[in-house]
Amino acid sequence: MEARHPRIGFVDNDRFVLSVTGQLVQAAGMTVSWAVPTADRALAASADPTRPIDVLVTDLQLEHETGLSLSRKIRLRDARLPIVILTAYSLTDHALQARSAGAQALVGKDDFGTVIRVIRDVAQGKTYSPVPGVTFCSPQEANALLCRQKETGIASLSAAERKIAELSTSGETIAEIAATLGISDESVKTHLKRAYAKTGSKDRAELVAQWIRYSEGLV
Repeated sequence: MEARHPRIGFVDNDRFVLSVTGQLVQAAGMTVSWAVPTADRALAASADPTRPIDVLVTDLQLEHETGLSLSRKIRLRDARLPIVILTAYSLTDHALQARSAGAQALVGKDDFGTVIRVIRDVAQGKTYSPVPGVTFCSPQEANALLCRQKETGIASLSAAERKIAELSTSGETIAEIAATLGISDESVKTHLKRAYAKTGSKDRAELVAQWIRYSEGLV
């Protein structure tokens, strides 16, 4: 990894922020390999061997998906790439979520000096926490933790089970979920029973609570 001239990949749905942050990074002697506005494009770009990066920098709030979800997806497949999450929201409220999502740092996006310093430090293998008592893991440690979590709990659910858990958060009945998915009520009940067993939930309320915590990056 080139510590003196790190190659950065940026993700932010605000194109003005992408432009300004990119200019600041380049002025600090780093290189912007790519800058994209969506999580889907970031997933593709970060897997493109023709455009390698040394650090991924993503906003917490993206269109259709959060930076936490993006971080978790990349960390599960990549035990090397450092991830920095930027946010305009409370650092205290989101530090644990960022760590649980496999990131190496959480930084206030308006604190440009700290943003540049942390990106450079993370490129050199360091981590950064804005909150005392919250320690971020290395990419390798975070990958191992997330891979273990994937074997149990919400992360272990099948696609159908995950969709039913997601629909349950809006208060849909079993009949409504069945109609939405085009399956029978009994199929929904079967999927729910399997989801309960995998997550240790005793009912839909517990399953929904776990789904919400997972989707918010709290587990």
